[in-house]
Amino acid sequence: MPNRHNKETSATRRRLLATLGAMGTAGIAGCGSGSNEITPTSEPTTESGSSSPTSDASDHFPVAPEGEPVEPIFDIMSVQLPGEVNLLPDPMGPQGSDKYTRVTSAPPWANRQRPNAETYWHLVTEDRLDDDNKTRITKYNDEFTWHDGKTVTAEDMFLLEEINYKLEKLDPDTEPQQIPEMVDKQTIKRVQTKETREDYFFSSGARGSAFPKYDRDLIRPWHEKIMDATTDSELQSIIDEATNPENKVSVSDRIGHSMWQVDTVNEQSVIYTKYEDHPYADQQNIEKLRINFVSGDSQKRLAIKNDQIDGFKRPPKGTTYPDGVKKFARPSISGNKWRLNWTDKHLGKRVVRRALAYLVDYTNIIANRGSGYPPALQNGMTAPGRNAWVSDSHVESLNNYGETGQLEKAAELLKSAGYSKNSDGIWADEDGDTISWRIVDVYIWDTLGPSFRSQLKQFGFEIEYDNVQNIGDFVNMSFEGPDYGQGWDFIIWHQNGGGAAANHPHGYYRSAWHSYMIHEGLDDEGEPTEFGFAGHPNEYEVPTEVGDMEASGETKTLNLWENYKALLSPKTSDEELRSITEKLSWWWNYEIPALQSVEYQKRWSGDSKNFNPVDYSHDGTENGHHVLNSLSVSFDRGWYHSNVK
Repeated sequence: MPNRHNKETSATRRRLLATLGAMGTAGIAGCGSGSNEITPTSEPTTESGSSSPTSDASDHFPVAPEGEPVEPIFDIMSVQLPGEVNLLPDPMGPQGSDKYTRVTSAPPWANRQRPNAETYWHLVTEDRLDDDNKTRITKYNDEFTWHDGKTVTAEDMFLLEEINYKLEKLDPDTEPQQIPEMVDKQTIKRVQTKETREDYFFSSGARGSAFPKYDRDLIRPWHEKIMDATTDSELQSIIDEATNPENKVSVSDRIGHSMWQVDTVNEQSVIYTKYEDHPYADQQNIEKLRINFVSGDSQKRLAIKNDQIDGFKRPPKGTTYPDGVKKFARPSISGNKWRLNWTDKHLGKRVVRRALAYLVDYTNIIANRGSGYPPALQNGMTAPGRNAWVSDSHVESLNNYGETGQLEKAAELLKSAGYSKNSDGIWADEDGDTISWRIVDVYIWDTLGPSFRSQLKQFGFEIEYDNVQNIGDFVNMSFEGPDYGQGWDFIIWHQNGGGAAANHPHGYYRSAWHSYMIHEGLDDEGEPTEFGFAGHPNEYEVPTEVGDMEASGETKTLNLWENYKALLSPKTSDEELRSITEKLSWWWNYEIPALQSVEYQKRWSGDSKNFNPVDYSHDGTENGHHVLNSLSVSFDRGWYHSNVK
C-alpha cells in the first residue's frame, strides 16, 4: 500500500527499515537501552560536567594501585566473539566493530553532551568546528601507536575519508557530505557541505568519525583502487573483491590502537594482553582481558553463578549473583513512548490525554519490564536531557503526573469533559460514544504493552491489542500513520531517536525516527508533508507561565516547526537554545502529544571482590562511563583496576 503522506526519499525508509531489522535481534530499543536487564540497582546518577577542555588527559584519570594485582585477568562474556573484518563497503566502520578493545573507543565526545561541557581528550587532542560552522579540524596524539608500532597519524583517517567521499560521489543515490584534506601529519580538515551546530554535531554525527578504525597500510591498497574507479559498477566490483574471504582482516592481525591487543584466539574465547606502549598503560594493572563465548540464557546464568564472569550487562531473568558483585546504574538518553492518534475523537482532546498520563501506573510497567525509571514529568526528555538542557527551576515548575496511577484524578478530568461510564462500565462521552482504542505493540518491546493494556481496560476503556511479530510490518504501520491497515490509536515507539540520536533537544523532540509530531506543515492541498502524520498541528496556544495547567493566565502561540529549526541553527546562542528547549518541554508537559512509557536505565555489574571500580568523579558528578558500560573506554581510561596484594 503506497504511503499517501510520505514525501521523504525511499532511501530514508530503506535505512530505517534496515536499522530496525537489525535491531530485531540486537534490541530495537537502541544502543545501551538495557532492555533485558532485570536486577534492582542503586539510585541513578547523571552525566555532565562543566569546565574548559584540556589536552592533558593523563591528569584526569587515576593511576593503577601499587602492588601485584589479585587477578591479572578480567573475564567478560559475549554471544559473539570478535571475528574477521570487512574493510569495505563501510570504511569508517560501524560503532559496534570495535566493541571489544580493538581500537580506542574513547573519543573526545565522551562528555560533550551540553554546551561548555568538559571534554576529555585521549587519542584525539582537538576536535572542533571553525567559525564557519562547516570546517572540522581534528588532531591526533602522536604518543598513540597501532599495535604493530606505527604512530597513529592523520593519514589513517584521511585515506578512510577519501574512500568514503568517493563512494558517496559515485553512488547515484547520495551526495558527498564533506571534503577531507590533510593539514599536517597529525591534523585532518574536513569541510562539510552544510553548516551545523557544534553541540549537536559532536554529540551525534561526529561520534563515529572522531578517530581511524583501520591503519593506512591496511587500507591503502583499496584506497588506490577506489581512487581510480570512475563508475558505481567499478566500485561495486572492488567492494566484492574486498569482501572475499581471503581479503578479510583477521581479528588476530595487529590492527588496533587501544590499550589491549589480541593474544590468543580460539572457538571459546579471545584473550587480549595489555599493550605496554599505550600512553596510559601505567594507569591499568589488569594484565589480560578474556572475552568468553557464552550462548543461551542457561549458560549465562551458570557462568555468572559460578563466578566465572567478572563483568556483565543484561543478565537473564533468574540469574543468581555470587558474592562480591557490585551493581551500577545510570539514566539513559533513551526510552519508549506511545504515539497517539490525534484524529481519534477522544485522543484529540487534551483533557483525555492528560487523564491517560495520570491513570497509568508507570512503576507497574517498569516492574514488568525489569528496569527503568518512571516518566512522571512527561516533558519529552529523559533524565540526562533534563539535566543538560533545561534549568532546575523549569523542571520544578513542570506538572508532575505521578509515578503510580492516580485513578481518581484521571476520572475527575474525564468527568469534567462530560465523560461518564455507561451501563457496561465503559467510559463514554456526552454523545454516548464509548472510548474504544487499538494498541499496536511489537514483540521486542512486549514487556511494555500488556501492563499498559491491562491498566486501560481495568479503568474502563475498550481495548484491542495487537502484538506485531514482523519488524517490517510494524515499521510500515508507524510510518504510514494511524489509518494504515487495521489502524492504531496507540503505537509503541522510541522516545529519543531509538539510540540513534544523542542527548540533544533535536533528538528528543524530532528525529528521523519520529518526525510526525513536529513537521513542516500541510501542502497546498491540505495534505501533511511528512510520513506518519497522526493529526498533530504545528501551532499551539500554550500558557506563558510554566505549570499553568488551567491556562488561567496569558497564553502565547508556539510554532513547533520554527522552534525546531532554531534548535539546529548555528546562529542560535546557547541561551536561546535553552529557552527554546524549555518551550518544547513545557508544550509536551501541557499537551501530552505522546505518552512517555519508560525512561531507560543503563546497568552493569562487576566483581568488586577481586577488582576495584575506581570512584572517579568530576564536579561532584559520577562519570557516566565509569565501568563496563563501554568496556574499552573503561579499561583504556583506567577506571577499573585489579585489587592489589
